[in-house]
Amino acid sequence: TPAPVPARPGPAALAALVAEARERHPGAEPYVLCWGSVDAGTGVRAHRAAESVGWPGTVAVAALLELRQDPHAARPMLDSLLDAARSRDADRPGPGPLAWSRPAAGAAHAPAPRAPRAFDQMALGSFNEKLVIETIREARALSRVEIAERTGLTPQAVSRIARNLLASGLLVEDAHQPGHKGKPRVPLRLRADAACAVGIHLDPEMVTQVVVDLCGEVLDQRRLPLHGNSEPEWVIDAVARLAREAVAARRPSP
Repeated sequence: TPAPVPARPGPAALAALVAEARERHPGAEPYVLCWGSVDAGTGVRAHRAAESVGWPGTVAVAALLELRQDPHAARPMLDSLLDAARSRDADRPGPGPLAWSRPAAGAAHAPAPRAPRAFDQMALGSFNEKLVIETIREARALSRVEIAERTGLTPQAVSRIARNLLASGLLVEDAHQPGHKGKPRVPLRLRADAACAVGIHLDPEMVTQVVVDLCGEVLDQRRLPLHGNSEPEWVIDAVARLAREAVAARRPSP
């Protein structure tokens, strides 16, 4: 028997959420992002998301952007959202709506009981590693102290993440930085040839492929004119072939 589809919130429920948002954030006008047939109502700035865009992905992108822009202010917000999701799953397992209001700026967030370590590692460990990698990539080279200052992570967390990334070969250490009191600072930088990424762009006339290294430098770029060969199967095969050739070209010789 298929599970019942959760009922969509009605206009009254949405109006109550907007009113609560205005109360929590005085001076800021709410902006509502809607999915499906939900209507934000009159007098509210709103945008209707495309059918292909889901709300989990949108929340994830917003969280990543905010954490990157202001890690200290974003962390209580992310903790609050995670706590709301945990409470909702504990009360009503399975699919269903989630109501959450972002805490006001500067509001103290009481930590909920810690989840099992495996959950924390899955939810936060890889995210923090990506944050460290992106921070180093933008600056080219940073010491552990500078990484902690820019990301908001604790020095202990930065040391642990750096140790793991050094062991995996994604990071390398540069020469010590002179001129600092105390223990010399050792800059960390990405090892450009440790990994690469293949990007494919499709348009009606052309397939474009770009290969970049871990630092974002372009290693290879190829274009394949379609010339009327627009059958989906042919295009998929061509894209797969280009990707295989790019990976084979970057693989070191035995």
